[in-house]
Amino acid sequence: MSKVEFSIVVTAHNEGILLHKTLRSVFDAAKQLRDNGIKYEIIIHVDNGDRKTLDYLKRYREDDGLSVIKNNFGDLGQSRNYAVKIARGEFVSFLDGDDLISPNWYLKSLKILKASSKACVVHPEAVLTFQGNNRHVLTMQKEFENTKEDFLTLISANRWGSVVTAKKEVFMKVPYMFMNNGYCYEDYAFNIQTLEQKILHLIAPETILFYRRSKNSMLSCANSESLILPMMKMFDLNKVKKKFENEEYLFDDGLEEKICGDTLEEKERTFRDNIFYKKVRGNWFLNYLITPFLRLALEAKNRFGKSDDEFEVMDKTDKMECEEVCTVSDFVLEAWKKINRIEIQLYPKREDLNETLLYDAKDSIDIGKAYVNLSHSFTRNPDYVFIVPWVVMGGADKVLINYIKALLKIHPDWHIAVITTLSVENRWADRLPKMVDLYEFGDMAQYLSDGGADVLFSLLITQLGCKKLHIINSEFGYSWVARHNSLIKNNYDVNVSFFAEERVVDGEDERIVSFENPYLFDIFGNVKNVFTDNKNIVKILVDRNAFDEDKFKVHYQPVDFSIKKKKIKKMRSKKILWAGRIDVVKMPELVFEIGKKLDNVQIDMYGVIANECYNEQMFEGVKNVNYCGEYKSFDEISTSEYDLFLYTSKNDGIPNTILEATAAGLPIIASNDGGVSEFIINNETGILVKNFTRPDEYIRAICDVYDNKYNLEEMVDNAQKMLKKRHGWDEFIKLVKRDIK
Repeated sequence: MSKVEFSIVVTAHNEGILLHKTLRSVFDAAKQLRDNGIKYEIIIHVDNGDRKTLDYLKRYREDDGLSVIKNNFGDLGQSRNYAVKIARGEFVSFLDGDDLISPNWYLKSLKILKASSKACVVHPEAVLTFQGNNRHVLTMQKEFENTKEDFLTLISANRWGSVVTAKKEVFMKVPYMFMNNGYCYEDYAFNIQTLEQKILHLIAPETILFYRRSKNSMLSCANSESLILPMMKMFDLNKVKKKFENEEYLFDDGLEEKICGDTLEEKERTFRDNIFYKKVRGNWFLNYLITPFLRLALEAKNRFGKSDDEFEVMDKTDKMECEEVCTVSDFVLEAWKKINRIEIQLYPKREDLNETLLYDAKDSIDIGKAYVNLSHSFTRNPDYVFIVPWVVMGGADKVLINYIKALLKIHPDWHIAVITTLSVENRWADRLPKMVDLYEFGDMAQYLSDGGADVLFSLLITQLGCKKLHIINSEFGYSWVARHNSLIKNNYDVNVSFFAEERVVDGEDERIVSFENPYLFDIFGNVKNVFTDNKNIVKILVDRNAFDEDKFKVHYQPVDFSIKKKKIKKMRSKKILWAGRIDVVKMPELVFEIGKKLDNVQIDMYGVIANECYNEQMFEGVKNVNYCGEYKSFDEISTSEYDLFLYTSKNDGIPNTILEATAAGLPIIASNDGGVSEFIINNETGILVKNFTRPDEYIRAICDVYDNKYNLEEMVDNAQKMLKKRHGWDEFIKLVKRDIK
């Protein structure tokens, strides 16, 4: 018996009689091998095959040139590795059990391998993706030339599909990875790892793969479960940082421009407006269809969990007007016509040509450019990762900084990463300790589609290599964890900080909004701890959702300021301090109403204007309410000038400003909402306003203070004792050490 030179491997699973069409195309291609005197074998490797598939394959039991091997790996990579092990040929070629190939594929790929003096992998030149009556997508695959553009494209998307031919020794040297626990895309990983080994990726000209987008394929199942690529050495953040040293990419009006040094800060970045890119990447069906190489995730709010059938209907507004869609090479047209003998779904009818999309992996290159920009923030792999919307002036931002300080006190050798998910000016970034890397992901994600942002975030989280995540008020963070359920369940510890709910006016009524539902509700099963600064919100969440109360941990927030003893005698200044974020939830209009009715009292308001509905001019209508500008820290305010601290809010945990005002020795009048009452106990540690949306209630409390109806010195003393006992750094660090391992 002559020696087998070429091993044809078809991997099967649950294709049933669809496998017959694949084998017909294999037999046609194998004929060219036979006609050229090349000895070959055909191996059909069935992994967890269903009954229909196994029944179909019975017809080949007596075929000496075809062997059927059955296994139960449940993993395509392992299936291929086993097939390589038993293959007798010097060269091996893989094909999935529901795809079709052009008759020249095996012979042409073999000739290229024999002609090459270096180790290489060969791919078909064209891939035509099809699925029933849906639009076809044509991909013209290209060789890897090791340019920076090629590298950026590889970061962004898989360059080549699963159909490959190579020497057996290449597959032995770089076996396919075993994928489980939320990870997938063995083809993508194989392509990256072979490139790491300096193995060339070449193209067999005028060959074509007809890629069937099957609902039941392993890849479709991976897509529906939002699986992601595992960690790759080639994408190591430090390596990427060095490779693109002093280079950043500017996204400007749809044109990406590489810039060097500090010039990035001198230019204004605007939203990209590339029509072709946005229409492909912004359309879920097209992403689902054209990216067999990499999962582009569903939008969290209205796409998560849809069935495959829902992706089959496209709105007319999603159709792209692009001259490229009709440009098809002659060899593609010819092969497309000939394959009709085997698969009658395929034929280049005029309407199909007009609807066919031309896809290039470089259309996704912005993901790679954004990843390069993020890599410049890398100093070392973190031990703990915070996912936050921003780092600005606010209570949640102080909580973030408190946790970072505590963790670094407990673990001096730890490194921390903070990922911001919205595009804003992170004005408190300079407050982060030196042992913290800040990744301004939101600045990059704004230029990507939802799917592209998910790919970028998944890549960043994976390559950071840290398994401890902590979400604080990040909608994107919640949504990402919800989408990647299997990944999180098997690989990550997720902590969440949750403080309060918010009431939003809806006509004449109010409705409750918060990160509770759908966000916390959707991921609660995969959350290790829910940290909060008050017991009130725990009771609310447990009562409303039947959450496991044991997951909730109350961490009363510490205060950085030294406690001041202020002598409170007769109040002569008639000046009241208000400090916080000037936003709807803080009810600044209420303060104006109070000021109008108390014209003998001056109210000074400090804080950042955090809502576009407000501006400095709005203070001009009330002569005794003054806007005093922003403040970076509470100790910048000359608190000794004031008689009282006034706090107004529609919802809160335990506000930091109340704690800071207490440390400064100010008596407090505060709205009785959320967790405020856990610190301000009426007539003991301060004055609570029960009907907190009514200005008359605050006015009455203020008048009572100036009429000396309260023992303010005792209130302040009690409040400061509580502050020392419950809100000291030693107590906070003890709790963090207990709950974050």
